[in-house]
Amino acid sequence: MRVKIAAMVRALPGGLALQAVGSRCSIRIWFMRSLAGAPRLVDRSKTMILRGYIDESKGGDIFNLTAVIADGGTWFYFEQDWINIIGGKNAELKAQGRKPISRYHATDAQFRQKEFKGWERDEKDQFCISLFKLFEKYKMHIVGYSINLKDMVEEIPESKPNPLGFAYPILLCYLMLEIGDFTLSGESESGQKDAVVSLVHDRCDYDAALKEMFDLMLVDPGFKYANRFTTLESAGWENCVPLQAVDFFAYENFKESQRLTLQPRDQRRSLKRVLTHGLMGGRLRGFDRSTLKQLKERIDATEPATKRLLFATARISPKKK
Repeated sequence: MRVKIAAMVRALPGGLALQAVGSRCSIRIWFMRSLAGAPRLVDRSKTMILRGYIDESKGGDIFNLTAVIADGGTWFYFEQDWINIIGGKNAELKAQGRKPISRYHATDAQFRQKEFKGWERDEKDQFCISLFKLFEKYKMHIVGYSINLKDMVEEIPESKPNPLGFAYPILLCYLMLEIGDFTLSGESESGQKDAVVSLVHDRCDYDAALKEMFDLMLVDPGFKYANRFTTLESAGWENCVPLQAVDFFAYENFKESQRLTLQPRDQRRSLKRVLTHGLMGGRLRGFDRSTLKQLKERIDATEPATKRLLFATARISPKKK
């Protein structure tokens, strides 16, 4: 049986509020760095292995899944610098008789709670800035997708029994398409036409669903980058330091999605700093009502076998007639 997940989600009809060359016209782009200005991850002609780390951020109705991609050497040195900064801060905290932190966590740092409880705002800001400066040193690609779960359920009622279960694999599918177009494509200055990529996601309740969608994409004849993805594994921040950095981008993408769809306000200082000074290339995209309606139409029109696989992956049982 041949699955056609990629064809179902990629070829959505419709227009964009904002569109750029090479983008899928069905998805509203909330933020995109110019492809011409995006950094080339490494300057080699031979095959290389890239690593992409994935994390989620959610609150209220907004759910975001973000991937950060770089080559192995970049991640190695980035991780050492990240560990050293946290180690230095912990040495300072211990010298003051205060409790050290185990990691950087965006939400806890933002609200100065849990391990960051008792920190002054200026202390927190200076610590975060020291970490964020690493994004000015290392070149990475960031790809994020956001979806409003309430809108999704209203437009795709089949997702109601398990909205997150549906959103996780669907957004992973879009992330893989985006990584293919943005990072693995040789059609742009930032592309890596000879690279392959392995993915690691922050462990969650939907580890199995994500792996099933990943495997379906690898055998999908419509996914032209299927042979460029190697593995998808789950890990925890305790043993995977890059997930702490991805947590920052997932949270910032989540907050930016809120800002642009629900709560108009100025862009967050932390995100503005990274976009202004960092060596980042990336896209944040989101589904509006129109796109969700079109996705529903595509799901209804797809062959029954593919549709059953999609909802089975989302842990949603078909309704009994």
